Amino acid sequence: MKKEKITKLTSEQEAYCDTIVASFIEKGLCTNKANRVLAERYISEAYVIAELAPPKEFVWVNSVLEGVEKCFELEYGRPPRKGDAAEVNQYLSNAGYGQHDAPWIAFYKYLYDIGLTEEINDLLPLINLTDHCGWWFPFDNVCVCVEKLPHISTDEQGNLHNVSQMAFKYADGFGGYYLNGVAVPEKYITKPVDPEELLREPNAEVRMAVIQKEGFDKIIDKLDAKVVDEDGGNALYDVLLSSIGEIRLLKLSWDDMFSTRKRTFLPVPRTKEEFLAVSGTCPTDINNVEQVRLWTMHCESDDMILEET
Repeated sequence: MKKEKITKLTSEQEAYCDTIVASFIEKGLCTNKANRVLAERYISEAYVIAELAPPKEFVWVNSVLEGVEKCFELEYGRPPRKGDAAEVNQYLSNAGYGQHDAPWIAFYKYLYDIGLTEEINDLLPLINLTDHCGWWFPFDNVCVCVEKLPHISTDEQGNLHNVSQMAFKYADGFGGYYLNGVAVPEKYITKPVDPEELLREPNAEVRMAVIQKEGFDKIIDKLDAKVVDEDGGNALYDVLLSSIGEIRLLKLSWDDMFSTRKRTFLPVPRTKEEFLAVSGTCPTDINNVEQVRLWTMHCESDDMILEET
């Protein structure tokens, strides 16, 4: 019997969307230990659905990094070459992500639950794995499985975030530092932030995340910045740096989609000659914050990175 096509969700089905989303967010962030028995069962089922013989052996490791190293040992008898992203990515892109498949697999669990059981049935092993393991790397006869994350911390929006330690960390110490979803170097978390070093940070996203963590006013005070012009929360500052000399900063302020106040700064030219050298154009009044702000919108960000001389 042919199924009737779904053209519109019922009010109950619409409400169920929120239930599924909450459930799979919880699965993705769960730090309970893996259920190895069930994980191996569902991985074996996934092999069979793919018309492959189930693994004869399961090798469990403590982190994704250890998992990649084990993959190289199995296939090449050696660890990956240090710094060779292509070597590592060949395994990362072919892995199953277990609990971290939750963001996309939730959609199919929803469809399964509202009645598309036959269409989604082959995905059930992957759906079930979100509860029971971390990443997994399939090979003929063997599967490398990663324990679930024992530590993860997020901000109110669910972004990876921790101001004092790794935002995620596996049992073997492998992890990453994040501020509001932005991956940042370890130094900005574990050491006092040097404002001059932060000004030389080439990644604008990282710079903004660290400013948010430290507090804009605190950084400006440390720099002993002098106000040139202010307008609507934006400002121009002159700053004397020991490593570079006198520079000018443009402060930008805005509210993000969650109504959180964001502030950052950009190094900008101080003279007409510097403006022209960067972009071939120059504001009519180089001391007017709004004119300088509009000028930056037509300037490549790489042209405004500070370098020591």
